[in-house]
Order: sequence, then structure tokens, then C-alpha cells
Amino acid sequence: MVTDRSSTACLMVHLAVINPEYTFLLQLLIALDLSSHYMQMYASLTSGLESHKTVSESTPYLLKLYYTDRTVLFFVCLFNELFFILWYLIAHEQGGFVVYAFVVVSLPVCVFKQALNVVQLVGASQSLARADLYARRKAKGRE
Repeated sequence: MVTDRSSTACLMVHLAVINPEYTFLLQLLIALDLSSHYMQMYASLTSGLESHKTVSESTPYLLKLYYTDRTVLFFVCLFNELFFILWYLIAHEQGGFVVYAFVVVSLPVCVFKQALNVVQLVGASQSLARADLYARRKAKGRE
């Protein structure tokens, strides 16, 4: 996961350098990607789960589908990364009809992935807040 996050962040930084008008958006997407995955992993670890991909019944449907169906996970990740690679190609004037056609297909999946990142970040934050509240209540009960 670290390799995935790092390589995508490097590509996005390069895109920000060559497309400065999108710098803030790309910075926001990098922060969202890193923080949502970190929070998900941390929440999973503190909950005693085996993997950050382990989901509960209360997990929103689309996030549950993303983490439990390997085909969905693969294609969402593929098309998300593909969008940024295609952006790179277009920025370096390497785009043709096929590249633009794949942009049309990959952009909605990329937007969907960012929405999943928001859902993941909110869910993991809520999980950590509940765990913290439980620990504080338990500590007060001991006093």
C-alpha cells in the first residue's frame, strides 16, 4: 500500500508542476488518499482486525463492495491510476483518440475512488472516535 500511495503521489506532484492551475486540487487528492488509507489502517489495527480491508456490517455498501469484491477493487484501482497516467501522457502531448477515449472512461471511476476515500476517511474517523470514547469511559469507571 505504501508503494501505491507513494507512486501515485509522485505522479500527482509531477502533474501539479506541469499543470500549476491544478496544484491545489492535486494536493487535496494526495492528502485525501494518504489520510484516508492511514486512518483506515489505524482504525483497523486499533479494532483488532486482521486487515484494513476487513469491513463490518455497518460499512457503507459501496465501500464494502470495494473491499470485498476483488474484481471491483482491481478495476477501481486500475482506472483511478490510469486516469493520472493518461493525464501525464496528454500533458506531454502523447494523447491520441484511444488516450482520450480512456480518459472518458477512467475519469468517472477516478471521481468514484475519491468519493470512496472520503467515505473511508469519515468511517475510520468515526470508528477511532468511538474507540476513544469507549476507552475514556472505561478509564473513568476505574477511578
